[in-house]
Amino acid sequence: MKRLAIFVYLICFTTVIYAQQGVLPYDVLMRSGKVRMQARDLDKALEFFSTAVKNYPGEPEAHFWLGTLCHDRSDFKEMILQFHQFDEIFAKAKSSGDKKLTKNCEKDDMPKQIKDLRRSAFAKDFSEGVVQLKLADSLARESRNLTDDSAKTQQQKLVNQLFDKANSLFAECLTIDDTIAGVYTNIGLVESAKGNSQGALDMYRKAHQFAPNDNQLLFSMASTFSSLQQNDSAAFYFGAFADKDSLNREAALINQAMCYQAMNDEKRFEGSLDNIIKVNPQNAEILYQRGVLCIRQASAKVLTDSTALLDSIAQQRPNDKAIEKAKADLLSYRRGLYEKAFPDFKAAAELIKTDSDYWYWYGTTAMLTEKMDDARTAYAKCVEVKPDNQDCWCQLVLVYAKLKMQKEFDEASAKCPKK
Repeated sequence: MKRLAIFVYLICFTTVIYAQQGVLPYDVLMRSGKVRMQARDLDKALEFFSTAVKNYPGEPEAHFWLGTLCHDRSDFKEMILQFHQFDEIFAKAKSSGDKKLTKNCEKDDMPKQIKDLRRSAFAKDFSEGVVQLKLADSLARESRNLTDDSAKTQQQKLVNQLFDKANSLFAECLTIDDTIAGVYTNIGLVESAKGNSQGALDMYRKAHQFAPNDNQLLFSMASTFSSLQQNDSAAFYFGAFADKDSLNREAALINQAMCYQAMNDEKRFEGSLDNIIKVNPQNAEILYQRGVLCIRQASAKVLTDSTALLDSIAQQRPNDKAIEKAKADLLSYRRGLYEKAFPDFKAAAELIKTDSDYWYWYGTTAMLTEKMDDARTAYAKCVEVKPDNQDCWCQLVLVYAKLKMQKEFDEASAKCPKK
C-alpha cells in the first residue's frame, strides 16, 4: 500500500511539474490578463491574452479581450482580426445550435461591446484621416507659391506622405465598416489630389452606391468624368446634380453645356443653353452662345452647299417651280435661324453694353431679318464701344444706304476701308 501511495504521489508530482513547465490553464491566463489590464500593465496583459488566443483559439472571450486590449492600444488592425474571429465563433455556435458556446459568446454583452469598440475605432481612424487630408491639402496649396525648387520638392514629398497616411487610415476604416460612403469619398479625394482620376472615380462611384442622394458626389463624379474626357457621362451627372441642387443649378448646367459642346452635340448643347436661360434669363454669355449656335447652324456647310447647288440648277432650269420653291424654303429656314438668334443677341448686348461683338451680332441678325432701325442702333453702339471696329463701320455704310441717310453714310464710308 505504501508503494502504491508513493506511486500515486509521484504521478501527482510529475503532473504538477508538467503544468508549471507548460501553458497555463485558460482561466488563469484570462484572469491574469484582466488583472494586468486593470493595473494598466498593457504589455503584460497582451502577453497573457495572446497566449490564451494562441493555445485556446476556440474560446470567444479570449478574442474579445485581446481585441479590446488592441483597441485601447490603438492597434486597430489586430483588433479587427480578433473581433472577426470572435464573430466566426459566434456565428458557428448559433448555426450549430451550440447553446453553451452561444451563451459564452453573449457573456457580459460582448457582441454589443464589440460593436461599440468598432464604432469607436472607426471614428478615431476617420477623424485622423480627415486631419491628415486637410493638412495635405493645406501644404499642397502652400507649395504652389514656393519659388525654391528644392523646398518645393521637399514640401511635395511631405504632402504625399500625408496623403498616404490618410489613405491608410481610410483603408483601415473600410476593414471595420465598408458601407460608409464618406470613407470612399475621402479616398476619392486623396486619389484625385494625387492625380489618379480613374482611381478617384472608382471611389466616388462606390460611395454613390451607399449614398445615392448625396449631391456633392454627383458633382464629384461629373467633374472627374470631365477630367477623363468622358463627356457624355460627365454631362449626365452634371444634369443629375442640377436637378437636385437648385442653388448651383445654373453652374452645373453650364458645365453640362460645355460637355455637349466638346462632343459637338448641337441638339443637346442647345437644350442645356435653353435650361440655363430658364434658370437665369439675364445670363448674357449664354444668350450670346445660343445666338452663335443659330448663326453656326445657318452657316452650316450642308446649307451653303445646298444653296449653291440650287442656284446652279436654277440657272439651267430657270422656270422650274420646284427649284424656286426649294430655294425659297431654304432661304426661309435660314432666315428663321436669324430670327431666332436676334432676340438673344439683342438681350446680350443690352445686358452687357460694353462688348462690341455682342453689338455686332445684334446688328447683323437685325440686318439679315430686315430690322433696319435695330441694325442702325446696334452698329452705332458697336463703334461707340470700339471706335476702330471696321466691320461695324462697313455694316453701317450698308444700313445708312438703305435708310437713305447720306450724311451718316459719308461718315461711315470714311471709316470703312476700301478693298
